[in-house]
Amino acid sequence: MYKALKFGLLATSLSFATLGVSVSTPVNAQVFYMKKNTDYEKATAAMKDGNLERASLLYSRALKGSLREDIKLNAYNNLCAVDFARGSLESAEKACSNAISSNRLFWRAYINRGHVRSALGKVDLALKDLRKAVKLQPDNLLAKRVLERYENQKGKLYAKAN
Repeated sequence: MYKALKFGLLATSLSFATLGVSVSTPVNAQVFYMKKNTDYEKATAAMKDGNLERASLLYSRALKGSLREDIKLNAYNNLCAVDFARGSLESAEKACSNAISSNRLFWRAYINRGHVRSALGKVDLALKDLRKAVKLQPDNLLAKRVLERYENQKGKLYAKAN
């Protein structure tokens, strides 16, 4: 029965085509096939296992391949966090900036870049990033708590300098 139905549908579509009947079909439809990026999956596993060197390498490699935009955004953000934890601050800042360039509304990348910039001694830029995260997610307790911590820390840094 399935075979008969399939032939019936095929015959019907051919008859419309030969009769010149206009049927709204997606003539220009495109189908994309993207295989899974195993480097991304392995990097995530390495990060969860605490193998930060391997995670950094694999996230960097994954970002050179083809990734969906949402996965790419997460890969940049995770690379930022991994490199920050490894102490590779310049690389972490670049990864966070790439995440923000991909999506200016991705508040997590602003928080991560705020941490990185603070560690680099760029306190004013760190606060700017953290304020942006709170502006994007005003009800988020994490964003508020991190901003408050760095604002309090900035006051102490200025007091020590005097």
